[in-house]
Amino acid sequence: MSLLLGLLVSSFALTACGDDDDKENTSSNSLVGTVWSYTNADKYLYELTVKSSTVAHLLVEKTTTGKKVENADYNYTYDEATHTGTATYLSGTTSGSGTATFTIDGNKMTFAFDGRNITLTKQ
Repeated sequence: MSLLLGLLVSSFALTACGDDDDKENTSSNSLVGTVWSYTNADKYLYELTVKSSTVAHLLVEKTTTGKKVENADYNYTYDEATHTGTATYLSGTTSGSGTATFTIDGNKMTFAFDGRNITLTKQ
């Protein structure tokens, strides 16, 4: 009987302290819900919305016509310690390679993709 009780207690302890906890609670959650944007001289709006700790949405739109050049979801990783990350195309419409790196400095996020750097401002 004491062996059975010991197994039950051990089983409960392992279940309560398991490694299958919600992975959404990572340091990258500080980005969730944030919106970053930039409009260039040619009137293209770049707007990045961080949807979760692993998915962000990028919209690139010609503001004078409303034509969407990019409307895509990206998987991303973010290292809070170095303020750097990588985003990889997930789904939607993209005209680029689909992979970008980014760096955050305060309220500025600099995206590097397809040989271009674009700095967005946190809204």
